[in-house]
Amino acid sequence: MFFKVFRHSRIKNALTPLTPIFLLLSAALFIAPFFSASLYANQNWQKASELNQKADRLIAQNRFDEALQAFAGAERLWSDSGFYATRQGNVYLWHKKDPAAALQHYDRALTQGGDRSVFTLRERGIAFCQIERYDDSEKAFQSALQLAEQNLAAVPAHQAKERTGALDEVLYTLGYASICKRDQKRYTEAVALADRGFALRPNSDNFALNEGKVHSEIWLAHAAFAAGRYEEAAAHYREAEGVIERSKPHRDWLKAFNPRFHRELAEQRLAVERQGIKPQYVHRMHVFFLKKARFDFKDLNGKQVVASDEINADDREKATLFLQVLKRQLEAMSGGRLTIEYDITALDVTVTEMSVTAWGGQESRAPILDALPDEAADAYCDAARSVDTIWTFWPGRGSATTANGGALTYPCVPFQLSTPLRGYVSFPANWNAPDATVVYLHEFFHNIEAMSGIN
Repeated sequence: MFFKVFRHSRIKNALTPLTPIFLLLSAALFIAPFFSASLYANQNWQKASELNQKADRLIAQNRFDEALQAFAGAERLWSDSGFYATRQGNVYLWHKKDPAAALQHYDRALTQGGDRSVFTLRERGIAFCQIERYDDSEKAFQSALQLAEQNLAAVPAHQAKERTGALDEVLYTLGYASICKRDQKRYTEAVALADRGFALRPNSDNFALNEGKVHSEIWLAHAAFAAGRYEEAAAHYREAEGVIERSKPHRDWLKAFNPRFHRELAEQRLAVERQGIKPQYVHRMHVFFLKKARFDFKDLNGKQVVASDEINADDREKATLFLQVLKRQLEAMSGGRLTIEYDITALDVTVTEMSVTAWGGQESRAPILDALPDEAADAYCDAARSVDTIWTFWPGRGSATTANGGALTYPCVPFQLSTPLRGYVSFPANWNAPDATVVYLHEFFHNIEAMSGIN
């Protein structure tokens, strides 16, 4: 009977009383795998999110290896378009300071969809920059910026919160691209990238934008000041002043550097030039670069200090720039009446002995010049005959605590015969951040105080 009914139903294309049951069962069997997979995926996403939160807590406790394990566990559960691989890369980039290792994780993130993530592309650009693969860094930043701008354009104007987040991605990408240009000493390009960000959000407190801009503006200002382009210098210093108000992380550093003071000196030097004032007094210096250092000594607390360093081309270049800025500053402060002139000698010698003393509540360190080879003693003795001050740059990475200014007798025959008293500045050549101009001026005036008999 059933056979006949079923056969009849096929011929007539009609439903039998059992057909709805068959359809429901078929639908359930069809949907069940998808529902199960969706539920399983949601559980994995949740577990991965919990591991991500755990990793953040571990990072806050400086337990970086354990954080890496948590991120790796999250990645196994849910790749999330390369997010967890990227976060592992970030641990290496920002905490372990190993950008090469970070790149391995960023490259894996790309295969998981990270090529569509501004976050992954931008971090990859930063890592390339840190290992000085600048062409690769440029490509990564360009890809990140293009994607970030596309994402921003796709957000409707009425979705304010979403547009803010998308704009933040653009600003951070421009900011870190600017920082990379700064690190290459391409300061004009660095400023241009940062200014693109400020055009989108004026007075932004975005750290990366302000970081790229402020240092680049100051370097451009120093270069212009040193070269006698005083209006240009003042304009760049003024741009740095603006960062004080909008960027809290830079505020204390900038207040200590005092870009306004630097700007006013540039403006004063411009006034001197326009008035045609010529120097009446010339303070003559000889500048020595002691190429190498190899130290093994005890500090005032009895701790052993072992350090080896060498002055590099960047140290020399920046020290030479800062000396020229110092010259312009002194001309400005004296109303054009005082200037400095100096010769520079590089000595291929190794500093091995360190004087360690307490001064002003801190430990002061300076190379013992009498312990230098005879060729250095000959050079110092000869220079002291014709100059007011001798300025010594030495390699201080791992050992320097202070620069020093005052007066000193220099060796002619080490530990036996010395020159008459001369001005003295001892300066770690690696102290070459853009705010070093403040320290140069400070130590020079200690030198003048000592020569004038002021304690």
